Amino acid sequence: MEVAAIFAHLEESKSIVKQIHKSESGELKIGYISSVYQSHLADVLIAMRDVFPHIKTNLFEIPTLMQIKALEQGSLDVGILRAPVHSKQLKVQSLFFDPFMVVIPASELKFETQEDLADYLNRSPFIFFNKDFAPRYNDKLIEICGRMGFNPGIVHEANNVHSILQLIEAGLGVSILPCSLRQQYSYLNVSFIGLENIPVNTEVVLAYKQTNKSVALKWFIEHYQEGK
Repeated sequence: MEVAAIFAHLEESKSIVKQIHKSESGELKIGYISSVYQSHLADVLIAMRDVFPHIKTNLFEIPTLMQIKALEQGSLDVGILRAPVHSKQLKVQSLFFDPFMVVIPASELKFETQEDLADYLNRSPFIFFNKDFAPRYNDKLIEICGRMGFNPGIVHEANNVHSILQLIEAGLGVSILPCSLRQQYSYLNVSFIGLENIPVNTEVVLAYKQTNKSVALKWFIEHYQEGK
């Protein structure tokens, strides 16, 4: 009888939690960066709709520095962005580390050595983020190219990764971008090439205010982390 009572209590507790979730209402404002694979985000939001049917989710594609300010000001509840996040107000949780790869127009080019690849890049126009828009990304690019022995000649700038990749596909230049984009933009006619012996990567993180006690926010954080 004691075991049966315990199970009955557990089921009752689950029912109460479910009712709380069902009655939760309001908005969940989520920021994300254009260079993060979004299929997982969509999966989590679909699952969330069943648990919190009265929660409205708003998505905002915003660069990291602007996300940090928005999170501090409360105009975003949670952000998917790239480290570092310098803010005493925000809790930061690591999702994954994303290595960089060279991206060129799709071709049959074969580079026998990294020196051959570096020579090709040194002779090619670069397409990259505007420095004011993504200063830390620019620092990573300069670091990688410096380790390969040249300075990149940035000819075209864009404020989102899709535009950069489209310009590469059109044959207007090359770039060095996070590896995760290869999956997200596999339909574009570009080639991703690995960088040997250059372990430079970027960390993707979740950030939010610890003072935000939203049940929906807590659920989102837990379930988004599970799939990364």
